Amino acid sequence: MAAYVAGWPVDLVVSSTARRARATAKPVVEALHCPVRFEAELYAAERTGVILELIGSLPTAVETVMLVGHNPWIEQLTALLCDGTSPRYPTAALGTVALGLDRWADVAPGRGTLVAHVTPSQLRRD
Repeated sequence: MAAYVAGWPVDLVVSSTARRARATAKPVVEALHCPVRFEAELYAAERTGVILELIGSLPTAVETVMLVGHNPWIEQLTALLCDGTSPRYPTAALGTVALGLDRWADVAPGRGTLVAHVTPSQLRRD
């Protein structure tokens, strides 16, 4: 996955504190040459509202963020942002949601559009 995202314009990676999420985030952060912030809220997220609050609190200097986390919240968050639709996220899948916001504080349900989704098995076929 790290080779796939290398060169993407990501300003910040926000990752769960879980061991597996950290292991996923490490090579991605190295490939992207960007900072990472570990958030316990992503490890224990029981509702998407917690994640929306976290997104809404991001600094305005951050234009593009990558979240590294877990199911079921990653699918639930995608569905919430994208009017109820979300692909399946097997381990190490990646989805890109465009929000079209001027400020992170404006994040809200239905504000997103899923613009890309890739799974590890798709990458192995390419």
